[in-house]
Amino acid sequence: MSAIVRLPVQVGTSSLGSLARALALLGPGATLAVFGALRLAHAPGVAGAGLAALGALLLVYVVAEARRAWRTRASDALLGDDLAFEGGAHAGLRLAWSEIDGARTHAETVTDRRVSLAELVAHLVFAVFSALFASQLELAPEHDAPVRRLVLVTRDGRTFRLAEADLPAEQASLDALLGSIRGRLGLDAPEPRTVRGDVLGCATCGAPLTADDAPTVRCASCGQPSPVPEELRARIRAHRAVADAGRTAEAAVRGLLEQPGAGRVNALLAAVALVCPAASLLFAVPVLLVGARNAGGFEVGWMLAGGSLAVLGAVLLVRAALAARRALRLLASSFGARAPVAPGASPGCRRCGAPLPATEALIVGCGYCQAENVLGIDLRAAVTPSVEHALSLADLLRARSREASSRRRGALVALVAALAAGGMGVVSMSVAREHAALRARCTAGDAEACLRVGADFDLGIAVAEDDVVALDWYARGCELGEAEACDRAANELRWGTGVERDLVRQKAYRARACELGWAEACANDD
Repeated sequence: MSAIVRLPVQVGTSSLGSLARALALLGPGATLAVFGALRLAHAPGVAGAGLAALGALLLVYVVAEARRAWRTRASDALLGDDLAFEGGAHAGLRLAWSEIDGARTHAETVTDRRVSLAELVAHLVFAVFSALFASQLELAPEHDAPVRRLVLVTRDGRTFRLAEADLPAEQASLDALLGSIRGRLGLDAPEPRTVRGDVLGCATCGAPLTADDAPTVRCASCGQPSPVPEELRARIRAHRAVADAGRTAEAAVRGLLEQPGAGRVNALLAAVALVCPAASLLFAVPVLLVGARNAGGFEVGWMLAGGSLAVLGAVLLVRAALAARRALRLLASSFGARAPVAPGASPGCRRCGAPLPATEALIVGCGYCQAENVLGIDLRAAVTPSVEHALSLADLLRARSREASSRRRGALVALVAALAAGGMGVVSMSVAREHAALRARCTAGDAEACLRVGADFDLGIAVAEDDVVALDWYARGCELGEAEACDRAANELRWGTGVERDLVRQKAYRARACELGWAEACANDD
């Protein structure tokens, strides 16, 4: 039984991005649609219709992104005695290599409609202006994006679209997988290995020699010994000393290769898809309790911000978990030793092409260029050495650790901010609910409630500051016998701040306040 090599087909980054956009707009879209519909039911008008239309448009975008997230969910290819798939649309598919039609299995670039949020808003604006100033409704021009697809075809004519990618790094991963499949099928012959000029050649046949700390090294092609310069031997010894001191990299790389596969990632994505709408709904509960008529933009804004921040925190946590899969994709496509040029030959260095020494280790260093090579993960036959690739395994592992740590810190900040926004929203909602109750009590004849409603409009508490409306509520409280309401109405008319100054009415309200027992009004002679 041959060793099984796991290669990412869909890392899950594209799926997470689409899911994040869908979840971030689900709360605002549903809230705006419901809020606008309730406003329309209460008082038909342009504002309610606009809010409902914007909410519906956002929900259409949410559905499109959710479908794309499902289509691009994480998946892995397991290459062993047969070809199997884990996760994604073809989870559980297992094919014998003899079933695969390698000649028709291919990667293709197609164009696909990708609508960003900015384009969505542009569509709405363009439609509004075309409806106002043109004879017929038009939409903004569409924009198509290139998408790379990997298509597997069997000998009996079945076709499987294994994956699609629009990000350059993920497109390169699909091409690497295609090369590995073709290599296992024996369709691509190993390319003649191009080696750097400083690679030692056999003194007899000129074939490249494996770098070794020995006086002579035997040629793998002709079997003749060739001397190894002392300068090269000294460089090999120095490199081995550094490599022995940093053996922890091998354990980290082995951890990347043995990490849980696409099934775990899809479980995380499903958890986010279920938990985040519940969190958004939880943040929307105060709005529903207060009612659309009583909740203003300030209150709704806090709740939307809290829900969106909670979604962001959850997405960042999943993105931290994806850091290992992203590192595995780069490891598999960029750090694998080159395939042997013939059965039984040594694998080649990924950077300089020189033959590598035989070893039981997972990572082997090249004695010529000191590049680290991971054995047994690159199954492509037709691949030239990545001479331009200078990233070390240590750099890759550090980058993965930094990415995971930064995502976790970002998630913590987002979740704390979500709790803070939710707290502010609950406070503002409770104030709005109290204000609504006061208005109802005032309407029912509670004079003190009228005074407090007027004060809310006077100070801008739970509602927008409006002195004219405040005066109306003070006047209603005065009519019901609230002395302080009379005095405040007199002050509004005396100073004329936000209302028209009226000294005659001011004196009447002041007298009424005095009559009701407000001592300050009696002492005031204005």
